Amino acid sequence: MNKTQIGSKAESQACDFLKYHGIEILEQNFKALPYGEIDIIALDQNVLIFVEVKFRKSNVFGFAQEMVTLAKQSKIINTANIFLQQNDLYQDIECRFDVVAINSNDINWVKNAFQVN
Repeated sequence: MNKTQIGSKAESQACDFLKYHGIEILEQNFKALPYGEIDIIALDQNVLIFVEVKFRKSNVFGFAQEMVTLAKQSKIINTANIFLQQNDLYQDIECRFDVVAINSNDINWVKNAFQVN
C-alpha cells in the first residue's frame, strides 16, 4: 500500500471508531487552500469537532499523536476557520480539535488535543 492508501484506510478506521462512539461524521477531507486539509469534521452532540488522523506502523520513532506539530495545528486551525466561514450553520457552536491516533491496531482518541491560542 502506498502512503495515500494507508492514510485513507486510517481515516476510514477513525470514522468507524468515532461513529461507534456516537459521533456524527459531517465531512471528510475538507480542503481550504492554501492552508491545508482537515481529515474529519464531525458533531459530538452540540460540539463541532475537527479531527486530525495520524497513523504509525511502529512506535519506534514516536507515537502517532506526537506527530501533530505546532505548524500542523496552525494549518488545521486556519482551515477550520475557513470551514466556519463557509458554513453559517456552525457559526455559534462550540468547537474543539481532536486527534485520533492509530498506532498499529491501537486507536487512541485525544479530545481537545490542542486549542486556539
